[in-house]
Amino acid sequence: MKRIFHPINITLLVVTLIILLPFIVQQKATPKYSDSQLRQIALSGNMLPTPTTYKELLKVVDNPQNRLTPKKIALGKELFNEPLLSRDRDITCASCHILNQGGDDNLPTAIGYRGRANPFHLNSPTVLNSALAKAEFWNGCAKDVEEQAGGPVQAPFEMNMTPKEVVQRLNRVPSYVKKFKEVFGKEISFENVRKAIGAYERTLITHGTYDIFRG
Repeated sequence: MKRIFHPINITLLVVTLIILLPFIVQQKATPKYSDSQLRQIALSGNMLPTPTTYKELLKVVDNPQNRLTPKKIALGKELFNEPLLSRDRDITCASCHILNQGGDDNLPTAIGYRGRANPFHLNSPTVLNSALAKAEFWNGCAKDVEEQAGGPVQAPFEMNMTPKEVVQRLNRVPSYVKKFKEVFGKEISFENVRKAIGAYERTLITHGTYDIFRG
C-alpha cells in the first residue's frame, strides 16, 4: 500500500488525469458570430454604441436637470482642474482622476489634504464613464456626477473646503464671475459649481478598442 501511495505515483496519476481531462470531459463547440450578429446581440441587451457626435452623446449622458451646453462643459473642465477648490490650493479633481492614466490616481488609498489618507482605505474610482453609473462613490451614496462633484471638495481628508469658501474664492476671479453669469444666468453658487463639473464629467466617455461598437 505504501508503494501505491508514493508521492511520485500520485504525481504521475494527477498529471495523467490532467492530460486526459479534455478527452474525458465532452467539450461544447464555441459558437461563432458575425459582426452583424454580435451587434444585434449587443443592442438587444441594451448596450448602446459609443457616441460619435455631440448630438448622439447628449442622448446617452445628458441630464434633464442639468442640460449640457458647450460653455457649461468648458467651465466644468476649468473647475475640474482648478486648485482654488482645495484648502491649500494644491489639489484639483484632476489630481485624483488622471484622465490619461485610467481616470484614477493609481494609488491603493486616496491621498488628499496635507497627505491625509482616506479614512475608509478607499481608492479613487475612475471618473471615466462615471456618468453612465446608476450611483456614484464606492457606497453609491450620490445619485449622479453632479451630486458627487461636491463631495471631495468638502471632505476634510480630500480638498477640505466649505461651499461658502469655494464661492468666496471664485468670486475673487472676474473671469469666473463672468462665465457663471453666461452659463447659468446668475451669480456663482456651490450648486452650480457642482453642475458645471458634473456636465464636464458627463463627456468623459471612453473610446478604446473595446468601446468602439457601432449600432
